[in-house]
Amino acid sequence: NHFKEGFPPQVGGWIMVNAPELSPEAIMASIRKGNFYSSTGPDFKWIYIKKENRVVAETSPIVHARLIGPATKGKWKAEVDKRNMTKTNFRIPDDWAFARLEIEDAFGKKAWSNPLLNSKG
Repeated sequence: NHFKEGFPPQVGGWIMVNAPELSPEAIMASIRKGNFYSSTGPDFKWIYIKKENRVVAETSPIVHARLIGPATKGKWKAEVDKRNMTKTNFRIPDDWAFARLEIEDAFGKKAWSNPLLNSKG
C-alpha cells in the first residue's frame, strides 16, 4: 500500500498482496496464485511451511495466534497467547488437509492466511 499513516478509518479490511512489482499484471497474477492474506490490522511479514508440516510466521506485534483447520468448524485447534509476540510456530495435524493461520493484535484486529496445505494430509 502507499498510505504513509496507516489505512483510512473507513477501510474495514483489505488484502495484502505479495507481488514482485507494483504493476496491475503482477498484482493480479499474485492474487490468482494465492500470494496474499486478508487483514483488518495486523501484518504477516512472512509465512513458511517447514519440515514436519510446521507453520512458522513472523508478524507485526500480536497477542493471539491460532491454527484453524477443516475439522474445527471455525474453532481453532491450537492457540498461543502472549503479549507483543512477533513469531509463531505450529504443527498442522496429520489428519488435516490444510490449515489457516489467524493472528490478532491488542486492538482485536485480525489477519488470516490463505489455506496452508499439509503435505501429509
